[in-house]
Amino acid sequence: MPIPTSAVIIGGSVAGLLQGLQLKRQGANVIILEQDPSKDRHSHESGVSIGPTVVKLLEKYDATGRPAAIPARFLSFAWRQRLRVASMVWNHNMSNWGCLYLILRANFDGFESQTVPQPPAPKETDGLVEYRPGKRVTGVTYDKDKGLVHVEYVDVLKGDIGSVSSEMVIAADGVHSTVRKILQVPTRRDYAGYIGWRGTVPEALLSKETVEYFSNRLNFTLMKGTYFISYLIPTEAGDIQPGKRLVNWVWYFTVPEGSREMEEIFTDVQGKTHTNTVPHGQIRPEIWSKQIARYVSGMTPHLAEIVTKTPRPFVTKVASDLKYIKLDISLEGQ
Repeated sequence: MPIPTSAVIIGGSVAGLLQGLQLKRQGANVIILEQDPSKDRHSHESGVSIGPTVVKLLEKYDATGRPAAIPARFLSFAWRQRLRVASMVWNHNMSNWGCLYLILRANFDGFESQTVPQPPAPKETDGLVEYRPGKRVTGVTYDKDKGLVHVEYVDVLKGDIGSVSSEMVIAADGVHSTVRKILQVPTRRDYAGYIGWRGTVPEALLSKETVEYFSNRLNFTLMKGTYFISYLIPTEAGDIQPGKRLVNWVWYFTVPEGSREMEEIFTDVQGKTHTNTVPHGQIRPEIWSKQIARYVSGMTPHLAEIVTKTPRPFVTKVASDLKYIKLDISLEGQ
């Protein structure tokens, strides 16, 4: 497919920014429309694995010089309280969602942050770009004669209505995408049957032995009916130095949909029941204490340490990915 001269990306998260940066560097003029009105996106301070495609894209187009990830050389398995039952070479890169987002923003539209306080200047061959927060898309139409896609939107704070047109539109606003609904793309979020308890703990709070155990590897800990994934990531500010990093963990746990247990877990400290995620600091202490008490005695000591020392865990439901392409509109993300 030839590079378009113009593109509109609906959704300004990591997926949208990756697409936007690539198009910008290839000379396309790009506008990103993001529904969240905040100046910068709220991060769960959570880990994300970046594969070879993203690594190559950053190597080619990143101009900040900021490391976006911590390399992991091994994949290791623990079984209940047995520390290492298997280990193999597995080269991968583990990042922090917030850190990656801010590096991409610095490259895309020169956004300043603690992660990148001095964003790089645009290159001579770059296209012109805009990042417009607080814009919710309300309509998408295709003008076949002109070969343009028209996107209508509303400002979520002021109520002002606007529109933009481009040769290409990429919808990267997730499974609850307005564009998916407009195009009548199936948007049912199928629950996978399990949830993810999640958290990060500063390396400085942990024992030397525990930090060493989790270093340079992705760790799977298999337990009866449940399992953990854990690894080191940068801080949102981009710190990758030993002593300043975070240990990220995800605890995959089966919970029947519609059950009393599900309702209890997803009801926060204010009594509000969440559909998909209970954010940092909103999990009821008694629910978290009960969860730990059921399983901590069967964990490895290192895993028990990171879980019990995590200051603000959160929990989210796990669902299947969706991807759909129609006409000159490409849908990306979850």
